[in-house]
Amino acid sequence: MNRWAPAATGIGAIAATVVATDVYAVRTGRPTISAAIAHSLEHSVAAPLIVGGLAALGWHLVADPIIRRITSS
Repeated sequence: MNRWAPAATGIGAIAATVVATDVYAVRTGRPTISAAIAHSLEHSVAAPLIVGGLAALGWHLVADPIIRRITSS
């Protein structure tokens, strides 16, 4: 298995879900996920939490699997 496959699959699934729900929200006149995140990033307390959560998700999907494969080889 390609070492990038799990990371690419996870990130692709998240991106596809966000795009699909944003398209649905725009068509139904509801707020989008992207707009909610952008609005949250303007708040002084929520912004570090959002950025930290996204950084942790990126670490979990990309960096951690690669480091585990390198150290187990």
